[in-house]
This record gives sequence, structure tokens and C-alpha cells, in this order.
Amino acid sequence: RCVSVGRLFEKVKTTSDLRPVVQRFRMAHKAAAAVLGAAIGDAAAQPAHWVYKQEDFDKKRDGRAPAFLSPPINPFYEIPCGTNSCYGDQAKVLLQSLVANKGTFQANDFKQRLLEFFGDGQNGYGQWPPPAEKKPLPLKQSWRQGSIKSLLEGKDGAEDRQIDGAAKIAPLVAAYFNKPNDEMVQAAEDAVKVSQNSDNCAASGAITATVLAGIVNGKSCADAVKDTIEQMKSSKNEVAVELVELLEGALETQKGMAYLDVVAKNGKS
Repeated sequence: RCVSVGRLFEKVKTTSDLRPVVQRFRMAHKAAAAVLGAAIGDAAAQPAHWVYKQEDFDKKRDGRAPAFLSPPINPFYEIPCGTNSCYGDQAKVLLQSLVANKGTFQANDFKQRLLEFFGDGQNGYGQWPPPAEKKPLPLKQSWRQGSIKSLLEGKDGAEDRQIDGAAKIAPLVAAYFNKPNDEMVQAAEDAVKVSQNSDNCAASGAITATVLAGIVNGKSCADAVKDTIEQMKSSKNEVAVELVELLEGALETQKGMAYLDVVAKNGKS
């Protein structure tokens, strides 16, 4: 990295030469912040994971701030506060794979790392295969979701529509934000399909990656979403087109609504 920085500054002769270098560093900082923010956000939400009804959530947290709840109110599993969920752990494994491959996504490497992390019983997920006798909820260990179970069972990913793909995408954007967008979109779709054999999930991952890349490259959140919608409308991916049209409609009809009202209207996952 230091060598790369040195080479960048070798080209700097005037103030105008310095501007693109500074801009590039700013974008790199935002990309790193996105990875860190995703990890912190996941850990903050983990103690309240999968509490679906708003009234249950409000009652159980009993006036406490919703982030880093201790004791937790998660009805399915209980792990130490500050620990990442199964979604955050997938992002961590993706980050490790990208670093090992010098910023290039390699599907086979990512898959093997997922199998090792979630299947070796050493990272808080318990033994695999799990014991035949079902344990009472909440489990006193991390939770393997359906896509990871499918992968461990030797299947080519789960045919579901869960949030895994979008939730783990920040490290990939950090590696690809300065590359051609179509290259990043393809890498995002490929990364999602390692554990989720679903066109819907792959398209959702690509859309999320494009929005986040826009923010990293200096756009406001609103402009990044708007530009992604317009860009994806011309995509050959029919599923992506359908999803951004739904997103556009939701943004238009729910403009100005309170956050909780929007969540109640669209549902939780």
C-alpha cells in the first residue's frame, strides 16, 4: 500500500495534479468506513435479531435504546453482545477472501472459506451436522440460516429470497468501487450465488452494491438510489429491472412517511 501511495504522489507536480489523488483517498476512506459500519451495524442489531412484531420489540426492549441490547431480546439464539450475526459473519468471510485474492472475487475460494467458517464448529456455530435432538430456543450459540445450511449440505445454494446477499456486500464494494460498474455488478451477483441460488437475491445484491458504490464515489444517498434505479432500468437482467421499478414505486408512494410506517407497510425480513 505504501508503494502504491508513493507511485501516486510521483505523478503530482501541481495542485491540480493533487486533486484526483485526494479524491481517490477520500473514496477509499468511505469504502473502508462502509465495511466497518456494516460490521458495527450488524453487531448492534444482533441482540434484537428476528423480533418481527413491533409491539413485541417495544415491549421487550422496555424503553432501552435498540442498539447493543443487553440482555438480548432475540428469540432464536443468544450470543455475547457485540458479536456479529450470521449475516455479519458472511461479510467477514467475504472480506477475508477478497484480501487473500488481492481484491479480486474468487467464487471457489469464498465458498471454501464459508464451508470452513460455518462448518468446523470453531466459530460459535456448534457442531455440523447438528445433533438430532432439537435444543430449546433461544439457542446458546450462533444461528446458521437456510442458505448456509444448504451450502453445508452440498447444495448449490438455497433457492430463497433472504437478505444475505445485500447484507454482506460492503467488502465487495470496497474492493470494486474504483473498477468498471459492470465488473462490480457481475462480482456482486457471483458472490451472492455462492450461497443463494436465486436470481432475486443476486439482483438485490447487485442493486445494493451499485447504490453503495455511488455513495462511496461521492453521491448523496438519495442520488445514489435514483441513479441506480435509472441505470438498472436499462439492464438486461429482467429481475433487476422489476426490483428497481418496485423500489421506484415505493419511494414515490411512501415519500414523507415515518420510518416505522414504511417498515410496517413493506414488512420485515
